[in-house]
Amino acid sequence: MFFVMSSATTMRAQEDGVGKQFEEWMMSDWEFGPYYWNTGEERRFWGKARHRGLWVVERLLRGSEFVGEVVAHVLGMSDSEFQWVLDAMEEEKEKQAQRHREIASRRELERDAQLREDLAEADLRRDTTYPPDIEEAQRNDEPEDAASQTF
Repeated sequence: MFFVMSSATTMRAQEDGVGKQFEEWMMSDWEFGPYYWNTGEERRFWGKARHRGLWVVERLLRGSEFVGEVVAHVLGMSDSEFQWVLDAMEEEKEKQAQRHREIASRRELERDAQLREDLAEADLRRDTTYPPDIEEAQRNDEPEDAASQTF
């Protein structure tokens, strides 16, 4: 019975956004203070002691959080459990992109070679075969001997 009630309470809290607010608060940078030495207000002994105690606790929390992050990073605990899968997928994408670049380069080289071959063949055809009317026009334009030319 308790489980059902706590589950319903949890669901209602999530619907109200209480869980979301808590998550946002946990992800945010926790604000401490303002302390009496920042605001310039006067405090009694216990007020000053309270502020100093809170300042020490804040420094301890921030220091332990930093040390915890460093230790987790060094031990590899901050990496994803399946990081090797992500790395393998990234490597596969890189290999596939390289293959596509190689195929595109190969096709471009083949097109260039085919174009060069077609141009060479067209030049060869043009040099060896003239249409009859062009050959006649060239023969008619040529003088029969150099002495008959007048300038």
